[in-house]
Amino acid sequence: MGSHDYVREQPTGEVVQCDEATQARIDGLLAQRLALKKARKFTEADTLQFELFETYGVEVDDRARTWYLVA
Repeated sequence: MGSHDYVREQPTGEVVQCDEATQARIDGLLAQRLALKKARKFTEADTLQFELFETYGVEVDDRARTWYLVA
């Protein structure tokens, strides 16, 4: 599996925890999404972004290369 260059951040005042297994799944999906974006497969990348949010509550900021969990 590939890697990604996104860093996890938390909005001020919010701390949402996740276990190691969940963190690994999120990292895997972020890596897949980044690979799809680099391959210019934007529809597939958008599908993964939707899955990240719907399944794990992950918001991604592509400009800042960050992601965070929402409660």
